Amino acid sequence: MWEGRAVNNNNTHAIHHAVFPCCSVHPNSRCSINPDITATWNRTLQDVVYHMRVYDALSIICELYPPSVTASGAPFKTTHYITIGHSLGGAAAAGVLAVEDSTLDGVSLDGLFMDLSDVNKPFLLLAGAETIPALDPTWSSFSVGLV
Repeated sequence: MWEGRAVNNNNTHAIHHAVFPCCSVHPNSRCSINPDITATWNRTLQDVVYHMRVYDALSIICELYPPSVTASGAPFKTTHYITIGHSLGGAAAAGVLAVEDSTLDGVSLDGLFMDLSDVNKPFLLLAGAETIPALDPTWSSFSVGLV
Protein backbone atom coordinates (compact mmCIF):
# COMPACT_ATOMS: atom_id res chain seq x y z
CA MET A 1 0.00 0.00 0.00
CA TRP A 2 1.32 3.43 -0.95
CA GLU A 3 1.54 5.70 2.07
CA GLY A 4 2.45 8.90 0.35
CA ARG A 5 0.85 12.26 -0.20
CA ALA A 6 1.28 14.68 -3.06
CA VAL A 7 1.86 18.34 -2.33
CA ASN A 8 1.68 20.71 -5.29
CA ASN A 9 4.08 23.64 -5.27
CA ASN A 10 3.55 25.05 -8.74
CA ASN A 11 4.41 28.70 -9.26
CA THR A 12 3.06 29.68 -5.85
CA HIS A 13 4.37 33.22 -5.93
CA ALA A 14 2.23 34.03 -8.96
CA ILE A 15 -0.62 34.31 -6.46
CA HIS A 16 0.16 37.06 -4.01
CA HIS A 17 -1.59 35.56 -0.98
CA ALA A 18 0.67 32.49 -0.79
CA VAL A 19 3.24 33.38 1.87
CA PHE A 20 5.40 30.59 3.23
CA PRO A 21 7.20 30.75 6.60
CA CYS A 22 10.97 30.69 6.81
CA CYS A 23 12.30 27.17 6.98
CA SER A 24 13.95 26.97 10.40
CA VAL A 25 15.63 23.68 9.47
CA HIS A 26 17.51 25.44 6.65
CA PRO A 27 18.33 28.91 8.01
CA ASN A 28 20.44 29.75 4.95
CA SER A 29 17.49 29.34 2.60
CA ARG A 30 16.15 32.60 1.27
CA CYS A 31 13.06 33.51 3.29
CA SER A 32 11.63 36.43 1.44
CA ILE A 33 11.89 36.43 -2.31
CA ASN A 34 9.53 38.63 -4.27
CA PRO A 35 10.68 38.67 -7.87
CA ASP A 36 8.99 40.75 -10.50
CA ILE A 37 7.48 37.86 -12.41
CA THR A 38 6.49 40.22 -15.22
CA ALA A 39 10.13 41.10 -15.92
CA THR A 40 11.95 39.89 -19.02
CA TRP A 41 13.13 36.31 -18.47
CA ASN A 42 16.91 36.14 -18.12
CA ARG A 43 19.51 34.20 -16.12
CA THR A 44 19.17 36.52 -13.10
CA LEU A 45 15.41 36.07 -12.89
CA GLN A 46 15.81 32.33 -13.52
CA ASP A 47 18.18 32.08 -10.54
CA VAL A 48 15.79 34.05 -8.32
CA VAL A 49 12.79 31.89 -9.28
CA TYR A 50 14.87 28.71 -8.83
CA HIS A 51 15.83 29.72 -5.27
CA MET A 52 12.25 30.77 -4.57
CA ARG A 53 10.95 27.33 -5.58
CA VAL A 54 13.60 25.53 -3.52
CA TYR A 55 12.68 27.71 -0.54
CA ASP A 56 8.95 27.11 -1.04
CA ALA A 57 9.43 23.34 -1.14
CA LEU A 58 11.63 23.43 1.98
CA SER A 59 8.99 25.50 3.77
CA ILE A 60 6.30 22.97 2.89
CA ILE A 61 8.42 19.99 3.94
CA CYS A 62 9.85 21.52 7.13
CA GLU A 63 7.17 23.88 8.42
CA LEU A 64 3.76 23.46 6.83
CA TYR A 65 3.03 19.87 5.91
CA PRO A 66 3.95 17.96 9.12
CA PRO A 67 1.83 20.14 11.48
CA SER A 68 -1.14 20.07 9.11
CA VAL A 69 -1.02 16.26 8.97
CA THR A 70 -0.79 16.08 12.76
CA ALA A 71 -3.64 18.56 13.23
CA SER A 72 -5.91 16.71 10.81
CA GLY A 73 -5.12 13.29 12.24
CA ALA A 74 -4.43 12.03 8.71
CA PRO A 75 -2.56 8.70 8.54
CA PHE A 76 0.28 10.06 6.41
CA LYS A 77 3.97 9.73 7.14
CA THR A 78 5.86 13.02 7.32
CA THR A 79 9.37 11.66 7.64
CA HIS A 80 10.34 11.05 4.01
CA TYR A 81 9.55 12.70 0.69
CA ILE A 82 10.37 12.61 -3.00
CA THR A 83 10.73 15.72 -5.12
CA ILE A 84 9.38 15.93 -8.65
CA GLY A 85 9.52 18.88 -10.99
CA HIS A 86 9.25 19.98 -14.60
CA SER A 87 11.58 22.46 -16.27
CA LEU A 88 12.82 24.92 -13.63
CA GLY A 89 10.84 22.88 -11.09
CA GLY A 90 13.04 19.90 -12.01
CA ALA A 91 16.08 21.95 -11.11
CA ALA A 92 14.40 22.93 -7.85
CA ALA A 93 13.61 19.27 -7.14
CA ALA A 94 17.34 18.56 -7.35
CA GLY A 95 18.13 21.60 -5.20
CA VAL A 96 15.80 20.39 -2.45
CA LEU A 97 17.14 16.85 -2.70
CA ALA A 98 20.70 18.13 -2.25
CA VAL A 99 20.00 19.92 1.04
CA GLU A 100 17.06 18.20 2.75
CA ASP A 101 17.76 14.88 4.50
CA SER A 102 14.09 13.83 4.53
CA THR A 103 13.96 13.81 0.72
CA LEU A 104 15.01 10.38 -0.48
CA ASP A 105 14.94 10.74 -4.26
CA GLY A 106 13.65 12.90 -7.04
CA VAL A 107 12.59 13.24 -10.64
CA SER A 108 13.28 16.00 -13.16
CA LEU A 109 11.16 16.21 -16.30
CA ASP A 110 13.01 18.32 -18.89
CA GLY A 111 14.69 20.22 -16.08
CA LEU A 112 17.85 22.20 -16.39
CA PHE A 113 20.80 22.04 -14.03
CA MET A 114 21.53 24.85 -11.60
CA ASP A 115 25.12 24.53 -10.36
CA LEU A 116 24.67 21.20 -8.58
CA SER A 117 27.44 18.71 -9.14
CA ASP A 118 25.82 15.78 -7.30
CA VAL A 119 22.76 15.43 -5.10
CA ASN A 120 24.17 12.17 -3.64
CA LYS A 121 20.77 10.48 -3.82
CA PRO A 122 18.83 8.68 -6.54
CA PHE A 123 17.56 11.18 -9.12
CA LEU A 124 15.76 10.26 -12.34
CA LEU A 125 16.28 12.54 -15.32
CA LEU A 126 13.73 12.44 -18.14
CA ALA A 127 14.06 14.61 -21.20
CA GLY A 128 12.31 14.99 -24.52
CA ALA A 129 14.09 14.63 -27.85
CA GLU A 130 14.26 18.43 -28.08
CA THR A 131 16.48 18.66 -24.97
CA ILE A 132 19.76 19.07 -26.85
CA PRO A 133 22.87 21.06 -25.94
CA ALA A 134 22.02 23.74 -28.52
CA LEU A 135 18.78 24.53 -26.67
CA ASP A 136 19.83 23.68 -23.12
CA PRO A 137 23.61 23.51 -22.62
CA THR A 138 23.17 22.15 -19.08
CA TRP A 139 22.30 18.75 -20.60
CA SER A 140 25.43 18.54 -22.79
CA SER A 141 27.27 16.01 -20.61
CA PHE A 142 24.25 13.68 -20.78
CA SER A 143 23.67 13.90 -24.51
CA VAL A 144 27.18 13.12 -25.76
CA GLY A 145 26.93 10.48 -28.49
CA LEU A 146 23.15 10.65 -28.76
CA VAL A 147 21.62 11.24 -32.15
